[in-house]
Amino acid sequence: MAGAVLFRDKGCAHCHGATGAGTQKAPALANIRKNKYWTPAKITEQIQNGGQKMPPFSDSLTDAETAQIVVFLRAKHRPVPQPASSVK
Repeated sequence: MAGAVLFRDKGCAHCHGATGAGTQKAPALANIRKNKYWTPAKITEQIQNGGQKMPPFSDSLTDAETAQIVVFLRAKHRPVPQPASSVK
């Protein structure tokens, strides 16, 4: 759940969509775990360093937070966090 909350709160969902389905701003991440090119190390590198249109997040995410997002993206069944406005 920690990775899901970070995905929502750290800006990932803004570009990739709340469910990772993709938007006009960024590609879908929903099936990234099935893509052999996107290993955990490659996903980590992309998050930290950015690339193409994606900005780097190394200044706004700790290594542990990046790892939690990677685990979330690679999960077979991704948890869905409560909307941010209802979190207390």
